[in-house]
Amino acid sequence: MIETLISAITLIAGWVVYSKMGIEGWKSLIPFYGSYVLFEKLYGDGWKFVLLIIPIYGIYVWFKLWIDLAKEFNQESVYGVGLALVYPVFISILAFGPAKYKDGSYADENDILANAVNQVKDKINGKETENSSDVYASIKKLEKLHEDGLITDEEYIEKREELLKRL
Repeated sequence: MIETLISAITLIAGWVVYSKMGIEGWKSLIPFYGSYVLFEKLYGDGWKFVLLIIPIYGIYVWFKLWIDLAKEFNQESVYGVGLALVYPVFISILAFGPAKYKDGSYADENDILANAVNQVKDKINGKETENSSDVYASIKKLEKLHEDGLITDEEYIEKREELLKRL
């Protein structure tokens, strides 16, 4: 039972990490292909994952992979060693923690699983989630009020910034 729970959490965490990297999360679930995609994203050549099967050298490639992944999420090399040795714990922290891939611009906002996980995290933390389409609609209404002269330039800028921070 506990092994099944750990496996499920690890699979979901892998999905979320791939999503943070701008890769479709489901690709993390496919054996070999998931590794191919990860190597392609990190090194530009997916077939380098085959180096993992070379005796002794494969161990070096294994540790390098996780250290490089940690660095892509602005983590220390020691974190990468943790990924290599205690994968379920460290991948979960990477997935569900605040770490962003590079500058965060690669996060896939349309990933259904990642959005669901984030909504659950927000509810646990007491935050109410707001749909981005609601924010866009509010900005459009605000623009209309500004165009009609019902609010000042300063009020428009202030409220627009507040709305954009919700995204």
